Amino acid sequence: MARAPGRVNIIGEHTDYNGGLVFPIAIDRYVYVAFSTIFERRVEVYSVDLDERGEFWLGEPADPNQSGWYAYVRGVAWALEDAGYKLPGMVAAIGGNIPIGAGLSSSAALEVAVALALSDSLDKKPSKLEIALLCRKAENEFVGVNCGIMDQYTAVFAETGNAILLDCDQLKHELVPFPPDLQVIVCDTGVKRELSSSSYNQRRVECEQALDTLRRHLRPVTNISRLSLEELPEIEKLLPPEQFKRVRHVVTENARVLAFAQALTAGQLDTAGALMLESHSSLRDDFQVSSPELDAMVEAAGRVDGTVGSRMTGAGFGGCTVSLVRPEASQEFCEKVPKLYAEATGGSPSLWICNPAAGATVLSVGEAAQ
Repeated sequence: MARAPGRVNIIGEHTDYNGGLVFPIAIDRYVYVAFSTIFERRVEVYSVDLDERGEFWLGEPADPNQSGWYAYVRGVAWALEDAGYKLPGMVAAIGGNIPIGAGLSSSAALEVAVALALSDSLDKKPSKLEIALLCRKAENEFVGVNCGIMDQYTAVFAETGNAILLDCDQLKHELVPFPPDLQVIVCDTGVKRELSSSSYNQRRVECEQALDTLRRHLRPVTNISRLSLEELPEIEKLLPPEQFKRVRHVVTENARVLAFAQALTAGQLDTAGALMLESHSSLRDDFQVSSPELDAMVEAAGRVDGTVGSRMTGAGFGGCTVSLVRPEASQEFCEKVPKLYAEATGGSPSLWICNPAAGATVLSVGEAAQ
């Protein structure tokens, strides 16, 4: 059985595909792929949660830009084969407990778990970094979602009890011990969104257009994250207002990620919490990916004494918020926030207390049974 975790990003949003800094943790919610290798070059998969089946032959032509869970499975097989890995066939059942469409990276967890299952019997297996990159390729080029590397990288490299401070440009990370006396509470607004049909790809295009202008008229930077806070006044003169706001968010968000990691390590929780709120405001006003429901959830979390900080997490347009909460306030948070959110929106949220978990692995039969 292959297992890969979901993730929640504590701070650093819409920076990954701009070559910036992110600060995620893997969470103790997983996608599981129970599999058996077969001699035929055929992949047969069954989704336990959706009661749906899919089957395809390895090496046969496939149309990209498919949708649904099956497209991720087929896309990963395509990416591995395209990289030169001649895969055996597989019969597999897929299930898990990561909410779909909530911004907790169920798609990347599915991709990574499938990649581990498909490559498990190979004499020469892809490295951890190659798994992450090929899974991103599957999502970018086969499924048609222009995601960055954070989700797949976190699913592969995370370690129990740690956050990851990841430089998405250099593909290097530091493990940052996560305070054991802080609880991570994810609040799902109940508003679902499909990345491939949302404004996510539009935001990527806006950032690419801004980068092209700045390369020609400012300096030849490789990505937006290589710009500095000091350059923002000059950048504002060169870009249309909407594009400037996108760039301002990315540049200031990178600074917030570094400051947050330093504050968390130093035990400066008030500073860390304030940075989370600043991040949410920037995502709402400059990157414009929040929603009334996400704003209401963050506001509700702030009304509970013991909430260190709260912000939207994930791509936005729906999905979840993440809050850091002192343990003594956890029960009040879980009782009060849903009531306040319901009063503000009429919605009924779901809440999960998450712990920093380890990355993807292949479990033996005995381990899986436990």
